Amino acid sequence: MRMYSNQNQGHLLDTATEKSKIGDVRLSQNQYRTAYAFYKEAFEIRRIVLGSSHFDTIQAAFNAGKCLHCLGKPDHALRYYKIFTKALFKAILLSTTSPRGRNDSHLLTKETVLMTQSIAWAFHQERSFNHASMFYRLALETARNVLGEKHKVVARILSQFGKLMFESGDMASALKYYLRGLKIEGALQQRQMNHINEDVLDFLTTISNIACTLEQMGQLENSLECYNKILLLRFQHDDDDDDATSASTRILAMKRRSDADTLLNMARVHWKLERPVQALEALNEALLIQKQVYGCDHSIVASTLNEIGIIHGEQEGHTHLALQFFEESLRIRVLIDNPDQRTISSVLYNMARIHERTGDSVEALVHLKKVAEHELLESVEDEINKVSSPEVLLDVLELMSQIYEKLDDPREALACLEKGIRIIMGKGPNVVSLHVHSRYLGMAGNVCLRLGNIKKVMHFFIETMRVNIAGGLAFDANIKVAMGYEDVRRFESEYVLAAAAA
Repeated sequence: MRMYSNQNQGHLLDTATEKSKIGDVRLSQNQYRTAYAFYKEAFEIRRIVLGSSHFDTIQAAFNAGKCLHCLGKPDHALRYYKIFTKALFKAILLSTTSPRGRNDSHLLTKETVLMTQSIAWAFHQERSFNHASMFYRLALETARNVLGEKHKVVARILSQFGKLMFESGDMASALKYYLRGLKIEGALQQRQMNHINEDVLDFLTTISNIACTLEQMGQLENSLECYNKILLLRFQHDDDDDDATSASTRILAMKRRSDADTLLNMARVHWKLERPVQALEALNEALLIQKQVYGCDHSIVASTLNEIGIIHGEQEGHTHLALQFFEESLRIRVLIDNPDQRTISSVLYNMARIHERTGDSVEALVHLKKVAEHELLESVEDEINKVSSPEVLLDVLELMSQIYEKLDDPREALACLEKGIRIIMGKGPNVVSLHVHSRYLGMAGNVCLRLGNIKKVMHFFIETMRVNIAGGLAFDANIKVAMGYEDVRRFESEYVLAAAAA
C-alpha cells in the first residue's frame, strides 16, 4: 500500500471532501454523470487513505452507485453498493459477536440504515426483485441493530418489503411482513390516538395493504373486515376535521383521499362477493368524498362514475341509470386538458355494451366506431404500434363483429376480426394473450365459413391450431364441427402429433 505522511493524508482528505461537496451540488442539479465523476474520485482517495470500511469511504461509494443507478446503469452501481454492503455486514457481525462491537462500530447509524433502504427502494422501483429483497434484508438487520426492534423506520422497511413480496406474487410472505410492521405501528399510533399524524396514517395504510393481500388470497370476508376496521378507526378522528390547524391540513387531506380509496376497495370486494347493493353504497359514498376533495370535474371522479355505471349496467332494469353515469363520466373526461384516450375508449365501450344488450345495435355501433376511429388508423400497417389501448380496442372489434353478425353482415364482421388479428400480430404475445389470438382466429374462420371462402377457412383454422400448439392450449372442438370436411380426422391427427412434438 502506498504510504503518505500525515500532512499529505490531510491534504488528500481535504481534496476528497471538496470533490464530494461538488458531487452533492451536481447531484442536486440532476447532473448525474458529472456528479459520479466527482464521487468516484472522492471514493478512490478515501479508499487509499482511510480504507474500504471507513464511513466516509462507503458514503462516497454509495453516492457513486446512486449516480450510476440514476443513469440507468444498475449493474455498474452494484459494484459500489457491494463495497458499501461488505463494510456494513462486517459491522453488524462485530456488533453481535464482540461485547464492545456496538460501541466500536461507526458504520451502524441511522444514516446507513436509510442509505441501505434507499438502495433497496431503487431496485424495487425498477422491479429487480432479487436485488431489492437482498437490500431490504440488510436494511432491516441494520435498523434493528441501530434503532431497535420497535422503531418506526423498522416498520416502514417491513411495509416496503411486504409491498415487494406482494408485487412479486408471494402473498404469504407479503402478509407476514405487513403483520410484523403492523405490530410496531400499532404500538406507535396508540400514543397518538386522539390526533391525526403520520404514525396513525402509516398504521392504517398497512391495514389497507393487508386487506389487499387477503383479497388476492381469496379471503374476501377477512379483507372486508380490515377495510371496515380502517373506517372505524378513522371515525375516531373525525372531530379533528372541524378544528384543523394549518399544520395538519395536509394530513387531513390525505385522510379524506384515503377514506375514498378504502371505500373503492370495499366496493370491489363486495362486487366480487356478488353484493351489488353494498358495492354501490360504498361507491356512492366514495364519490361524495372525491367531489369534496377534488371537485366535480376531476378525472378521479370520472373514474368512479364509470365504476358505478358498470355495476348498474349488470343489474336488471338499471340500464338507464348506467347510461347516465357513463355519460357524466364521458363529459368530464372530454373536458380534461390532454385527456387519456384509453379512459374515453373504455367508457364508450361500456356504453356500447349497454346499447347492444338492450337491442339497440345501431347506437352500439356508433359508440364502438368512435373508439376505433380514435385508436386505429385505417390501412396503415406501420401504425399498429401506435394503438394506445390494444385490450380495449380488441374488445371493441370483437363486439363490433358480433353486432355485424346479428345484422347479417358477415363481410363487415370479418373486416373487424382481421383488424384485430393485425393488432395482435403487431403487439405480440407480451401484450396480447395466446387465448385472445386463438379466439380471434377461430371467430374469423367461422365467419369465412358463412361466406363460403374455403381457402380462408383453412388458413384461419390452421393458424388457430398453430397458436394452440405454441401456447399449449386445447384443440377447439368447434373448429372440427365448423369445417365439416372428410379429412377432419387427418387434420386432428396432425394436430395431435404436432402437439406431442411441441
